[in-house]
Amino acid sequence: MSSSSAKIESNTGLAIAMQSLTASHSAEKPPEQQDAVDRFYELAPNKPYCTDEKASGLLIRSKSYAFARSYIQHNTVAMCHWLTFDQDHDNLMQWEEANLPQPNLIVRNLNNRKAHVSYAIESVCTSDAASPKPMAYAQAVQEAYCEKLNADLGYTGFITKNPLHEDWHLWELHRKVYTLGELADYVELKRRYWTRKRAANYEHYGIGRNCALFHRLRFWAYDWVAYHRDEQDTTYMEWMQVVLVKAEGFNEFPQPLPYSEIKSTAKSVGKWVWEKYFPKFKRKKRGAMVDTFANSDLPLDLSIRQRLSARRTNQVRKESTENRIINAIGQLTAQGNKVSKAAVSRLTGIHRNTLCRNYARFFKL
Repeated sequence: MSSSSAKIESNTGLAIAMQSLTASHSAEKPPEQQDAVDRFYELAPNKPYCTDEKASGLLIRSKSYAFARSYIQHNTVAMCHWLTFDQDHDNLMQWEEANLPQPNLIVRNLNNRKAHVSYAIESVCTSDAASPKPMAYAQAVQEAYCEKLNADLGYTGFITKNPLHEDWHLWELHRKVYTLGELADYVELKRRYWTRKRAANYEHYGIGRNCALFHRLRFWAYDWVAYHRDEQDTTYMEWMQVVLVKAEGFNEFPQPLPYSEIKSTAKSVGKWVWEKYFPKFKRKKRGAMVDTFANSDLPLDLSIRQRLSARRTNQVRKESTENRIINAIGQLTAQGNKVSKAAVSRLTGIHRNTLCRNYARFFKL
């Protein structure tokens, strides 16, 4: 996919300045490194989310179909290739005024100067196999650039303006792929340690949500794995289900993470803590089922405890699912979008048949 098909606005002084910057930078780079749009296309998911109108919801389609749509998913679930920022203002030269390096792509609206600004980065793994340190580093860089660019904190970075679509004007400045270290040289990173308190109260966007969920979930798992594994005789599969339910409950961000990322984080934390974490001192037992056993006349038979725990887990899981549905409906309503089972299914990852069978009451007028 060549960048020659992209439209470049040339009738303003800003466009001339952009083209001048592009020409001077391109002269220093070999041809194979000058086309950021090629990289955008090559590294996009094979079946990305896409849409022409955000109000109509997102669809999963083939890459060829998706690149004919106005908005497209540019990072995969497992890898982050781009740091993209939503500039909800008209200063397209904000990056220069803030003494930041040139972005690779600036894709702006036809009718105003609001734009998505993207930096190509050496890919950062965000899957369940990811090391938390690179993710935290990427998050710190992302937060610093968001502040410098006066970008929208509510932007999740999940889909972006398709640079190959005629709905937008494109400036393609260069194809250099930045390391996080190179980007960090232009800003002062906030050094933060993930404490229990910070993880519990974190309300941000982008990669930071993944980090917050990971750390909050691991702190919880440290407290409870010994109780489930050693005292409750919980099986590994039961433990993994408990962790997943808890992860869903922790997904309370203003812009929640998609279910696929919650599931991936829960799998990573649950597996590692179950196999690797053996605390020297057991924490004081607490929680709903512990209180039930302590105040009940029932004998503490293992089978009874397991049945009660399973019942409690199912109830928590049901409440978590209902909260996801309610949050999705609230999000659609706030955006002025039509509330439908299909739209809620796309936002929550809950199959449409499940919504029809078990949660139809949420869609009654």
